[in-house]
Amino acid sequence: MKRILPFALVLFYASALADPMVPLKTRGTKVYAGDKEFKEIGFNFYKAFRAYVDKGWDVPAGQGKRQAKKDLANLSRHGFKVVRVMGPFYPEEFYEVFFDDDPFRRAEKCLDYLTVLDEFLNDCQQLGIRVVFSLFWNNQCLADLGHQSLHKAITDPDSLGYRRFMEYSMTIAWFCRSRPGVTLEIGNEYSLSADLKAVPEWAVSGTLINLPKKDIGYVYRGPDNNFNSHELAVFFHRAIKSIKKVNPNILVVTGNAEPRPEAMRLLSIVTGGPTRVRIEDTLAEHEESLALLNQDADLISSHLYVNEKIGSAWYMGAAERLGKPLFMGEVGPHFERAGGKFIKADYTDPGVIKDVARKSKDLVNAGVPISLWWAYDCSEGKDLAFKLCYGKTDKALKIIEKSNHQIKKRH
Repeated sequence: MKRILPFALVLFYASALADPMVPLKTRGTKVYAGDKEFKEIGFNFYKAFRAYVDKGWDVPAGQGKRQAKKDLANLSRHGFKVVRVMGPFYPEEFYEVFFDDDPFRRAEKCLDYLTVLDEFLNDCQQLGIRVVFSLFWNNQCLADLGHQSLHKAITDPDSLGYRRFMEYSMTIAWFCRSRPGVTLEIGNEYSLSADLKAVPEWAVSGTLINLPKKDIGYVYRGPDNNFNSHELAVFFHRAIKSIKKVNPNILVVTGNAEPRPEAMRLLSIVTGGPTRVRIEDTLAEHEESLALLNQDADLISSHLYVNEKIGSAWYMGAAERLGKPLFMGEVGPHFERAGGKFIKADYTDPGVIKDVARKSKDLVNAGVPISLWWAYDCSEGKDLAFKLCYGKTDKALKIIEKSNHQIKKRH
């Protein structure tokens, strides 16, 4: 009963709804919408769907949905047609809207959640906006929802954490069979949590550092949480293969960040391989890391912040050598950290605006198929780090608008 009833609801919705948007396909190193090559610059608007869910996760309940609708319409009006979003972030948010030990309450939650997702995707479709939907943005949920180590959830397909990850992911994937405007992403920056045992102080502090907002049952923390990149590659293989079984036509990306500068060196250390004095990887090793963790995805995932010394053109070249299009899931300023604060990340800062112009030119010249700026966020507050919003950061947004028009015309 636990398995059958929720999927019966999904079947009903998936058969009852139709999305006329042309699905995206990949051919070699290019993305197509029908017969037309697809190139878009858009935004991470991670709070948008969460505002529709309206559980008070980011703003008080009843206050976010109207603003999210307004913001989506504003982005569409300015020519932006791709957003990246997430659903639940903390484990208790998954319990609130999806998981439940009682099968009937579970079915009710599933129906309510899919009804909200339906409304959100309908609104986006009417605005001509495609959605990159991140399934398990926060990888700590793989551990917390299974009450076991993160390593076990990544490596053991029979673990409760992995099974809950798949239950949620398969439900969303099946629901989106009638939604060709959706691309699925496994999660955010899982690659940066791999191989941290190579640096002892990272092995504890570098994984599962986002504590839940409230205690629900047993939440596991410990140094044996960590996994290596080979294990993560197998996890991606299993997850993407399962998603493709229920929705063969949907594009799936990993959501990985750019590889750490020393990624392959760390992997070698944790797997007992040869050590070396040189700290940073060569570009060939950098590409090897991209290949390892994106081998089953439809596009090569990376991010672009402080790694512009390598540049979009190199990442495009690497993607071409690997035979897949490039998905630049996050693009942002060359920020710095000062204690717990970010500096050089305010889009009203003249230096940051120049950085936006440089990166925008870089993306256009390289011809990156999909790149998404971090992040569209019109929430209140004095801290504008990483926040783009019409009426607040118009100079930066005008540059991004221009680059979006250019990339469509030039390529």
